[in-house]
Amino acid sequence: MDSSRYDKNDVIRRIAALLLLETQRHHYVSRSKVESIARKYNISFESIKEELVKRFHSVGIVLREVEVERRNKRKRMLICVLDPELDLDASFIDPIMAAVLAIIYVRTKRGEILIDELYDEISKLFGSEEIKAKISEILRVLEKKKLISIDTKERIIRLKPLAIAMMPPKDKIDKLLLDVLTRREG
Repeated sequence: MDSSRYDKNDVIRRIAALLLLETQRHHYVSRSKVESIARKYNISFESIKEELVKRFHSVGIVLREVEVERRNKRKRMLICVLDPELDLDASFIDPIMAAVLAIIYVRTKRGEILIDELYDEISKLFGSEEIKAKISEILRVLEKKKLISIDTKERIIRLKPLAIAMMPPKDKIDKLLLDVLTRREG
């Protein structure tokens, strides 16, 4: 595409397609890459992001900007996720997996948590030692879905960018945890 003659709409469409493709591949696009494309066409990053947010919202997608650590550097990544306000069952993860993921998210320090800390936290919530087997199974599924990584040597769980992007606001996390707890007790 010749940068001297461009259509802003075409540039935004190309960036949107790149974001969706890379999110689907679990690779993600850095903010700096989008800023670079915007500069090439003499368009502000803010105007591109604003238009992307508007367009994605119209089709039920939320554009999230997530800070991740890559090769000991902090980077801002842009990730597309299904709008949690739509309350769709996308069957990507069930409510219990979402609750475990939410606990990991809330309790992480720098995007990671010790496995034993997670077990302790969940045991406090559910009041059961037998829950460990179920949690181990859930962690394997979350890892397979590329939402977390598990370092078995250091016994650390790390959140991946998609998991961070999927997290709803704090008040929604509290509601999710309460729903899971009340469903279990009821």
